[in-house]
Formats: sequence, structure tokens, C-alpha cells
Amino acid sequence: MKLAALPVAALAAVALAACTDSAATPVTAPPAPSAPVASAATTAPADDATPTSGATAESAGDTTTEPAAEAPSVKKADWAKPLFEALGCKKNDDVPSFAEIQLLKAITVGGESQVVTASSCPTTTSTNPVFVRVHAGGPESELLLNTGKGLSLREVSVAVKGSTLTVNATALSDEAPLCCADLRVSETYEWDGSAYTKTGSSKKPL
Repeated sequence: MKLAALPVAALAAVALAACTDSAATPVTAPPAPSAPVASAATTAPADDATPTSGATAESAGDTTTEPAAEAPSVKKADWAKPLFEALGCKKNDDVPSFAEIQLLKAITVGGESQVVTASSCPTTTSTNPVFVRVHAGGPESELLLNTGKGLSLREVSVAVKGSTLTVNATALSDEAPLCCADLRVSETYEWDGSAYTKTGSSKKPL
């Protein structure tokens, strides 16, 4: 039995179909290699802005410190005899040869250290007038201020503000008995670095 011969056109169609099926099958490309993950060991640490507890500032270099000046004495025992003589007190067998010190303290006026005293001559009767004195240092140092003459001061207080020194006190008027102060006295002085200048004064009845 003989197979019937296929027409030429049919053979051509079969060959074209075979070529089309082969081209339609895509070729899969191999996957691209993934990028390597950075290891924690290769990551630079962030700068630490907080200094360690052991960090210290560098020394600015050695400096020479001048010894501090010795503070003037404010002990009554060191001042009583010199003040007795400075006030012109008279020696009397009935009283010791020492001034009666009401006020004795170190002050700072205009940045300078000074010592203020309020003292009187000793007496066996009524209180003697009180005098206010300001010294540059100890009892033998320069006298910067001496006030109270003619005022009959009794109870004294001193206030300092900056370069201003104010003396406040009770006092006796010419009519008052020796026992009883009847005036309030206030005097103000300004320190200019070398001397005191009186800038104000007042007297008022108590």
C-alpha cells in the first residue's frame, strides 16, 4: 500500500510550525549574584561625644601665689592700751589704764581692709563720750578717721556699703542729763582710696 504524497504546501506549513514552537520557549537566565551583606565587624563605630569619666583638663601651668597679708588684730586686749593713750585718757588709781571698747571689728571699705573702733575713757561714774576711729590696720597703723568730738556719742553702730561708711549713734544734747541720750546722730563718709570725706550729717531727737 502506498502513502499518498503530501502536497508541497502542506509540508511547508508543518516545517514552519516546528520552528515557531522552538522560538516560543524562553531561555531562563541564571539569577544575578546577591550583593554581600556588610558585616558588623566592618562598620565604623560612631564618635562618642561624651568624654570618659577619667578625662581631665590640662593644667594651665604652675603659678606662684603671693602669701596673703596678715589680717589686723581685732582683739580688745591688743587695742585697749593704745586707745587709752590715743584718746588722752587720764590715769586714775580707781580705774584701769585701758579704754572701754564698745565696738571693734574689721571692715572692708572700697575693697580695702580697715579696722573700726568705738571707745571711751574709763570712768567710775557715768559713761564718757564715745569716739569712732578707723585705722588702716592694727592699733599702731595710720588713723584714717576720728569722729565724735563735741557730739557726746553713746551707743554706736557702723555700716559699710561699697566705699561709703555711715556712723549711727545715740547722743546727748546740751540739755540732756548724763544718764539719758536724747538725740539720734548720723554721719556719712566717703572713702576715695586714700582719705575719708564727710558727705552728710544729721541730728534728730529720739
